[in-house]
Amino acid sequence: MILADNGSDWFLSGAPNEKWNNDQLHKLGKVLGDQFEAVDSESLMISTDSGEAKQN
Repeated sequence: MILADNGSDWFLSGAPNEKWNNDQLHKLGKVLGDQFEAVDSESLMISTDSGEAKQN
């Protein structure tokens, strides 16, 4: 899940896929902003120029 700063508050979007369970996806709309936890992933970064991450 990615939280972005565009669109309406706490709006989730994604590409349609027949493998998604829409009933389960709609439940994500009940998650409140204060229920999220920020995670510092800097220690996993290999390079600022890459999307590659350290594997544990």
